[in-house]
Amino acid sequence: MSFLARTESSPQRPQNSGFALIITIVLMSMLVLLMVSMASLTRVETQIASNYQQVDQARSNALMALNIAIGELQAEAGPDQRITARADILDSDADTEDIDGVNQPYWTGVWKTGDKSPDVANSGSGPTQRVLTFGFASPTLADKSTKAKWLVSNPTPTAGVDPRLKTYTFAEDLKPEEIKAATQSGLLKGTKPDAVILAKNIGRRDPSSDYNATTNVGYVVVAPLVDLKATVPGLGAVEKTIGRYGYWVSDEGVKARVNIKDDTLGVDPDTDLAKNLLHFAAPQAMAVHKILPGSTDFRNDLKVNQVLTPQQLPLLTKVNVVSTDDVKRYLPDITTYSY
Repeated sequence: MSFLARTESSPQRPQNSGFALIITIVLMSMLVLLMVSMASLTRVETQIASNYQQVDQARSNALMALNIAIGELQAEAGPDQRITARADILDSDADTEDIDGVNQPYWTGVWKTGDKSPDVANSGSGPTQRVLTFGFASPTLADKSTKAKWLVSNPTPTAGVDPRLKTYTFAEDLKPEEIKAATQSGLLKGTKPDAVILAKNIGRRDPSSDYNATTNVGYVVVAPLVDLKATVPGLGAVEKTIGRYGYWVSDEGVKARVNIKDDTLGVDPDTDLAKNLLHFAAPQAMAVHKILPGSTDFRNDLKVNQVLTPQQLPLLTKVNVVSTDDVKRYLPDITTYSY
């Protein structure tokens, strides 16, 4: 007897089991990565757009401050009956080389000459300090300061500003020597600054000693900040501060110009007597090298008229200035713009 056995093989499981799940997970991961990348790119682009907007607003504020400064300069110093001087004229002790009693000696003041009557051109409801004059028989330092129009931004025009005061705060991070200069200029760092720094550690407090950024610090020039207010759509009729500006008009007319070439310097009288005599009669450039220690006369340097800023003076071979920081010592006295 024979038996026939029938067997059935169990179905084989496919070899690619789970492949679809892996593909799905990979695609989901790529999608999430793409979404995160798009979100990051959108955030970066939004921040860049915001930065550009703030830069444009700052430039607009600076341009407005420039226009206001030019307008104030024309209105106050334009009439012939006006005289200008720096605040260092208020030095309380003329017997010392230091500028005593003045914390902002490089502010520019405008005074009216003549009698003490109000200025006709600016009479009316204008600021009281526009009744400014040297018509006093013996003006005191307080008269010279409070009755002058100082060409700096002023948040309270009717009250005026005083370069002798020590009441300004700033927010900018400074170097140690600049902090020392700011402290000696009566400035303090605060969370709510009311002034902006426009020049750092210029000049020197002790002109008799050599320049040293650590021991013989200079002055920090600041300008009071003025709030810009406007009504913001959607926030009602209340004015909001949308920005601030500050400006300072420097008196370039009291400085010596350094980038004038004197073609008459050193001319041999036997070769060109007329040009030699012209040099002694009316020299074309000032002997600025006399105030730059160790420098030789560079008035006939071939590249002197290519100097655009005082900081470029060390590029001249005849100027013995160690670094551009040393030039800060002379910035109140030299310029490339005046005549």
